[in-house]
Amino acid sequence: MKTNIFFAAILCFGLSAACSETALAERLDNLTKAVAKQGSISEEQAWQNISLVFKALESELRAGREVSIKRFGRFWIQDRAGRPGRNPKTGAALQIPAKKYPKFTSSDVLKESLNEDAQTAAPQAAQAEAEPAPQAQSVPAAVQ
Repeated sequence: MKTNIFFAAILCFGLSAACSETALAERLDNLTKAVAKQGSISEEQAWQNISLVFKALESELRAGREVSIKRFGRFWIQDRAGRPGRNPKTGAALQIPAKKYPKFTSSDVLKESLNEDAQTAAPQAAQAEAEPAPQAQSVPAAVQ
């Protein structure tokens, strides 16, 4: 079953497990301030709303359901099968257990919005290259 959540694209700050605790806290702080400002609400209310969205997202993914956020993207859980592996230090054979991991695909709308500046800058740069640069005028010797 698909769950649609129509919410501002607050997840675009790249929150991931690879972030350090400090970096994650800074990003969440920035996100909280941005949501508070755009929503004309207090930072406490913004934090509560952000927390609810992340809890709902995690809950849906844990239940095995895909989460689709219109105009933003979709989250789902992928299964990785167990497989044989080796300890790189000792070379001993071991079994890597099966696990689940989250996946995300951004929507075309989000991709286009992120590249709008690049698309408008490219024609302007091409136009600037096509136009000849103004020639410096020589100053008559009598004026020098």
